[in-house]
Amino acid sequence: MATAAARPGPSRRIGCCRPGGSAGPNLMSGSCGAEVGIEISDCWTEFDVRLLLAEALQDDSVGGLA
Repeated sequence: MATAAARPGPSRRIGCCRPGGSAGPNLMSGSCGAEVGIEISDCWTEFDVRLLLAEALQDDSVGGLA
């Protein structure tokens, strides 16, 4: 199972209460550290996670998706 982690530091986790998603990728692969998605979950948005398909598929720890 692939895991994702929040990008460390505040540079791309900008928002009122939580990440608004407007600053670019803010989720990283838990295994290789590549930026794999954007979390949008601020108080004025619906919760959404958008994967960057090419980067997510390159994470071969998922068991052969790449």
